[in-house]
Amino acid sequence: MEENLNQCASIPMDDMNMGLMFAGNLCWGLTYAFILAWAGTNSLMGGIKNAALIALFSSLSMTLQTHSMTTVYSNTSAIAVDVLASVVISSLMGAAIGWFYGRGPKSEA
Repeated sequence: MEENLNQCASIPMDDMNMGLMFAGNLCWGLTYAFILAWAGTNSLMGGIKNAALIALFSSLSMTLQTHSMTTVYSNTSAIAVDVLASVVISSLMGAAIGWFYGRGPKSEA
């Protein structure tokens, strides 16, 4: 993966700050939880579909903007991998959130 990144555009660190990584991921998960709650998602498949669409558009937007303004990505295949990975991870997160929201008692119609 190193051939796809330009280290001049970032500051290399000795060790990742795990506290900040935890806080950032928690905020991202809460963002999805709020969006999926507002969308009325209450099933595993609903969570997967909605989270995949959110991830596709948000990741594609951020990645294309980063590529247009920096030299972080050296080729377009890295963009595709980044977006695909984001969609897969977000779909798993959406599945968990959708399942959690739908696990309560079912109302009879």
